[in-house]
Amino acid sequence: MRLTCFLGSSAQWGGMETIVSRVVAGLPARYELTVMATSSSVAHRLVAERPGSDVLLLPSISGRQNLLGISRYLSALSRQRTDLLFANLGQLYAGQYALLAAAVARVPAVVAVHGVFPHTHRPVSDPLLGVLMRKTAAFVGVSSHVCRAIESEFGVPPSKIHLIYNGVPCLTGQLVAPRGEGPMVIGAVGRLAWEKGLDVLVRAMAWLPGCRLVLAGAGSWRTSLEQLCREVGVEERVDFVGVVEPSWPEKLGLDVVVVPSRNEGFGLTAVEAMRAGLPVVVSDVGGLPEVLGRHGAVFVPPGDPESLAAALRELADDPERRVQLGRAGRMAVEGRYTVEEMVGTYVRVFDSVVA
Repeated sequence: MRLTCFLGSSAQWGGMETIVSRVVAGLPARYELTVMATSSSVAHRLVAERPGSDVLLLPSISGRQNLLGISRYLSALSRQRTDLLFANLGQLYAGQYALLAAAVARVPAVVAVHGVFPHTHRPVSDPLLGVLMRKTAAFVGVSSHVCRAIESEFGVPPSKIHLIYNGVPCLTGQLVAPRGEGPMVIGAVGRLAWEKGLDVLVRAMAWLPGCRLVLAGAGSWRTSLEQLCREVGVEERVDFVGVVEPSWPEKLGLDVVVVPSRNEGFGLTAVEAMRAGLPVVVSDVGGLPEVLGRHGAVFVPPGDPESLAAALRELADDPERRVQLGRAGRMAVEGRYTVEEMVGTYVRVFDSVVA
């Protein structure tokens, strides 16, 4: 099968790209892969997971006036002679020109939606996107929260929407051992972007004078976050360490992991931390309660630095509570969210659509 994998609005490596890399790496040998993306570094890193695959770079589309860029999308799939477009969208309102190209080339599409961000327009004001979504062969949502959003936003029948949870590899080593000395080290891993709520965590640090913070990831908000650290007066206790590998739970030396997102489709960082036995504190939004379970994590209101600080202060004052929460989190995700199950379900969806 000839499969074209598209990553919508993807300029940097993050959670969506990590999941897509696990999917393409696990596909059976009968699949021939072409990666279609707007970022050369992302495309080639993805292809490295499946040697011998092709890369097709396309421009970022700034708007409907970019006729040359749109025409390149329209001709891309026709040249590829592909059997299926596997479009990965970081949020609902992304990737419309790849879907338009698939419709023009009469190529069936499977759209995987990895997140649902707040938006200021609805499909009624963008009839092209609404039509393309309704004509898509199948959808994948990474949580029931995302699946419901696909159905409600675009009027897609539930029969076309498949729930496929993200897959997380099993740990190769031992669980992360609790640290017994020094200040509590708080960690957050992911894109440095508004929707991840890291500004809320930085502000919470003002109420946690005895703690340190490690921010891992890259993104357009790094400069703003660094400025906020100076304004709040916590810059001496915050370390920016850049992009980290999937083994980060074992290597960063963290005591607790925070996911302070304003919205979250799945919560990959939280699952990775819980699988390693690290306690997690997360926003009570999106797919996080569904994926993590109410007893495996501490939930706080989104956008509330004071409540977040209060939850973290309790853990800082009670190391034994951190150990207990880490064990509960490990049990909550034990045996769930495996890469093998994720890949197998995607393959069944791909095969059924092409058939």
